[in-house]
Amino acid sequence: MRIFQPVKEPLPLALLIVGSLIGSGLILLLMHKFLSLRTKGRVITTLTFLAGFFYSLEFFLPAKEGKNFLTPWVEPVGDALMVIGAFTFPLGLISLAVVHWGNIGRKRKGWGFSVVLFLAMLAMAVSAFLQYYAKIPLAKNIYSCLFDGLYVPLGVAMMSTLAFYIVSAAYRAFRVTNIDAILMMGAAVIVMLGQIPFGMWITSWLPMEGIASSLRIENVSNWFMTVVNMSVQRAIGFGLGVGSIAMALRVWFSLERGMRMGG
Repeated sequence: MRIFQPVKEPLPLALLIVGSLIGSGLILLLMHKFLSLRTKGRVITTLTFLAGFFYSLEFFLPAKEGKNFLTPWVEPVGDALMVIGAFTFPLGLISLAVVHWGNIGRKRKGWGFSVVLFLAMLAMAVSAFLQYYAKIPLAKNIYSCLFDGLYVPLGVAMMSTLAFYIVSAAYRAFRVTNIDAILMMGAAVIVMLGQIPFGMWITSWLPMEGIASSLRIENVSNWFMTVVNMSVQRAIGFGLGVGSIAMALRVWFSLERGMRMGG
């Protein structure tokens, strides 16, 4: 069962999007104009609590064939929350633009990179819209050149430079100063040797089957990864789950300091 049917016609869809943006802007403008900071905080707190209460109520209420009277509203409410969350994107974009526009206006050191940022954002946005909606081949080529030919290699280059920092952090973490560091260093060496041909060659004289095969370095490395490491990963996952529940409750009841607008 769908409460709201999607609009597929381009013109009504465009009108709905524009009308929604104008209506949302007017609501935000009126709230900013006539509501105090404390009242805005109470509105946000109330809406946050109602959204969490809706999902909790829908989950815990008795259901027949997996549904109750709130189930049909799960998808529309989720879509509404996604739309509200999408407003954080232009806020971040505006904040980024203000910072870099200030760099250009004050001619700060490296302000040329801010100019490149604006040009890249404009070229990427225009080419993306034109190739998606107007189906212009040139726009598609420009978008592919910018994304596949520039953005992806830059991301790979950034990740490759991070490898040096990872090695540096590993060196500091593996300083053999106590028994824990010795065990960590030994496990790390075995795991790394088990991933390269040289490490496998060291124990290649051991049989491939039988009890002795368990001593082959690739099998020892696999045991560390699938038994010892997996138990640690489960413990970390369990801790993250408990922490996520605690954080969700704090956000739901607006106990986080950042949500207390105006006190």
